[in-house]
Parts: sequence; structure tokens; C-alpha cells
Amino acid sequence: MYKDSEDVESPFKQLAIQYNVSEAQILLKWALQLGYAILPKSIQIDRMKDNFDLNFTIDENDMLLIETLDRGGSVTWEYGDPLAVK
Repeated sequence: MYKDSEDVESPFKQLAIQYNVSEAQILLKWALQLGYAILPKSIQIDRMKDNFDLNFTIDENDMLLIETLDRGGSVTWEYGDPLAVK
């Protein structure tokens, strides 16, 4: 994720505010809590630090909320879910 959304109504923006982290940190932590390996990339030192600062837990209700936002697409995996690739 290049930068946080400008849209204050974005569910990711709302979660980031709630947990006092960036939207990228929300998405990285969500993936970790689901057991996915994450490969964050940045050339910015501050973002690199943020990518490793995931010392919070997204509660179950918020994990479910993020799951409902799934459109079946992906920003990294060509085929959406990396586990679905055969």
C-alpha cells in the first residue's frame, strides 16, 4: 500500500484510527493473523519500521469485517487467493 487513503469513510481508515496504526499495518496484521506469510516492500525507512511494528491484535469482529470486504481480487497475487493457485 503506497499511502493511507484520503477517504475518511474507508473501513480500513476507520480501523487504522481505531488501532492507532496505518492502513498498511492493518492489512499486514490481518494477513498475519490468518497465517499468511507477508512480504512487505518499501524503500522508505519509516515505512520499513512500520511494516515490522505489528504489536497489536485485530479483534475477531474486525477480522470478520475485513473478510466481508473481500472482492476476490488482489493487489499482489495474479489469481487472487495465493492458496487457490494450482
